[in-house]
Amino acid sequence: MHSDPHLIGGEMASWADLPDTAPLGALEAAALAAVPPSAARILLAGPRASLLHNAFPGRAVDVLVRGVPDAEALAEAGCAVLCGALDRVPAGSAYDVVVLLDPPETVLSPDSPGLSHGDTLGTAADALDDAGTLIALVPNEIGVDVLATERRPHRLDDDSAWWVGTGGYDVRRPFHRELRGLLSDAGLSLRAGRSVLPGAADPVVVVDSRSEDDVTATVEALAASVHVVPGADRAVDAVEAGATRDLAGAWLLVCGRTPGEITLPTLFAAAESGALASRRLPLLRALRDGDLHRLRGLLADLRSAGADDTAYEAALDDLAEQVAHRAGAHPFGPELDAEQVVAELRLLGGGSLPVARVRRPAPVAEAGTSRERELESALRDRSAQVASLHHKASQQERRIRALEHAVATSDSPWPRRTLLVMTAPTRRIVEAARSRARRG
Repeated sequence: MHSDPHLIGGEMASWADLPDTAPLGALEAAALAAVPPSAARILLAGPRASLLHNAFPGRAVDVLVRGVPDAEALAEAGCAVLCGALDRVPAGSAYDVVVLLDPPETVLSPDSPGLSHGDTLGTAADALDDAGTLIALVPNEIGVDVLATERRPHRLDDDSAWWVGTGGYDVRRPFHRELRGLLSDAGLSLRAGRSVLPGAADPVVVVDSRSEDDVTATVEALAASVHVVPGADRAVDAVEAGATRDLAGAWLLVCGRTPGEITLPTLFAAAESGALASRRLPLLRALRDGDLHRLRGLLADLRSAGADDTAYEAALDDLAEQVAHRAGAHPFGPELDAEQVVAELRLLGGGSLPVARVRRPAPVAEAGTSRERELESALRDRSAQVASLHHKASQQERRIRALEHAVATSDSPWPRRTLLVMTAPTRRIVEAARSRARRG
């Protein structure tokens, strides 16, 4: 049995945010760590925060979404659901914790008054108990995720841009130097803060920008995602340049009406397939370089490090998805899809391959060794072809230079005319011949 959503006003009958909601990544662990153990009543405000609805067993948790389809889906899952806009949550609801991980335009509706980022924080805090905690994600106008992508104006013919041009909403996201002012205007005191990289939509790491001990781990976590997460490469640059705080894609703020402090871990990283986390970069380099000997060793190490075959297969799937169809990213045929790249990796790693995993005949005995020999032979052939072409090009260049020298040092006009005929386009030679014939 489940209870129906409670309509509080500002609900959107045909609107659904959940299908397009980005995964929480490292934000999940960071947000959960910020919730006080004593918190009994929790409000998860917005579609992003609603993804945490199963994380608080034994506590009274309300979920707030504006879309009726989202509210019905969450109610079916057993959640206590408030359906409507954030500004319609009754003030003085006395929640111990409010979690807000979406911007104003995602938690308000066309029936709401326009609210800035600071006003939205204040509105969320109105639902808190006097000693309650607000956990909020605030995006950065100049985050590395924004700087790494082409900035495009909002499409006004898109329903999701209903708020653009409406009075009260910010025309841009905040800068870091404005955060304390936003909190002060909302009557809030900062208890803890963390930088989110590379962006709010792809939170690979949530880190204390003041911690020098976590720089290496942060860079490694970001570097492992550079091929799959936009802006991760720029985030690495920002961390190494000491600009994490100012160029973070967003900030996770833990605040309240009363001053206080909360102790949080200095680094949260998105979970990665365990054994692959520390081996991804060496594997990618070996694939890129076509170093089959090193690749075999790394795959054997990866297999021995995994808890079981399932974890090893998941790591291979992850790796193959990253390199398939990327020119120069692996030494196998460019026509191979991710599933077939997995087949090659499994054979190189010394494992057998189920027939169902590939669209090709099942491998026979010694297939792995045979395939390795094929690849090594093909690489040797290509290297020989490149060397031969380079030698021929060098010979041709020497001949051209010798001919140019002979022409330059000759007193007779014939070498120059011969060179002109050799280098002129056919069309010009034909036109010159016709002109001479007409004159004759």
